[in-house]
Amino acid sequence: MNDLPMFEIADEKYAMGNANPLVKRQATGVLATNAEHGVARFLQSLVPPVRG
Repeated sequence: MNDLPMFEIADEKYAMGNANPLVKRQATGVLATNAEHGVARFLQSLVPPVRG
């Protein structure tokens, strides 16, 4: 619930899969849970793979 005030000023809002349902409804997107490494997986999806 402490994320909701930050959501009011953010352009994009992401909630974890295990977040409160109210937070998830306010989010731009819902990531995987903490146990599923949701933040790491999201960040990896933003960076193209390095070709060598």
